[in-house]
Amino acid sequence: MMTLPLSTQHRKWIRKLHQKKYRREEQLFIAEGVNSLHAALDAPHHPVREIIVDHDFADRIRDNPSAFPLPSMIPVYECSSNDMEVISSEETPQGIIIVCQQKEFRIDDGAGRLGGMVIYCEEISDPGNLGAIIRSSAWFGFSTILVGPFCVDPFNTKVIRSSAGAIFGVEVYQLVHCDGPVEIAARDGYTLTATVPEGGIPLHQWKQSGKTILMFGHETKGLSPQLIERADQRISIPGCGAIESLNLSVAASIIFYETAVRWNSRETGCNYLTER
Repeated sequence: MMTLPLSTQHRKWIRKLHQKKYRREEQLFIAEGVNSLHAALDAPHHPVREIIVDHDFADRIRDNPSAFPLPSMIPVYECSSNDMEVISSEETPQGIIIVCQQKEFRIDDGAGRLGGMVIYCEEISDPGNLGAIIRSSAWFGFSTILVGPFCVDPFNTKVIRSSAGAIFGVEVYQLVHCDGPVEIAARDGYTLTATVPEGGIPLHQWKQSGKTILMFGHETKGLSPQLIERADQRISIPGCGAIESLNLSVAASIIFYETAVRWNSRETGCNYLTER
């Protein structure tokens, strides 16, 4: 493996990618760890532009190159452990960072090909929640995510980490205003389904059928009144304990499972009750 030295200027440039402003300007983002590298190389979206490794990780590759097959066309930069700590977002860096190109998905380009199940995240503020929702949606076979303009950046390093590599295999449509799902539903025949903490159809009684847009709101405030009012149906997860509410990403995962049992078994023949 041939490596290039990481210059001070290059290090500063990578560090800037921790900021949303520069990620948008450069249309790039960073991810960390071997799992992220494998996910990026295996998935069709967000190609790897360059790889940065520290000296220890570089030695591991040289000692066992078959365990870390790196494409020859992607430049690999080598740095000290101190430099890795500077450019990493993790308390304990894994020794490898990848810089990836953001593939931009546009709603107009996606007309007619968004798939049968679409997830809309209106205003999620916690990166861990958004990353977990992306991860769960990918697990259950839902690969279209619409993200509102007031959501946390889906290419935030904490979102990437929480998605466990799922971000590389789903289509994330950014800056989708709350009118977006309404327009898509009218244009392409989707049912708008609002998730609400209480007062909706109990999830086990929900008669979901056909193309659906599942809408999730802010962790505390929930969906905007505008979207709740425009929704064709509202669903809730009933509980019987003393806790006031479920964590948003946990609630989303429960809904995804119930949806997948109905949707995927009908559309793909996969029976989640027996095959998972």
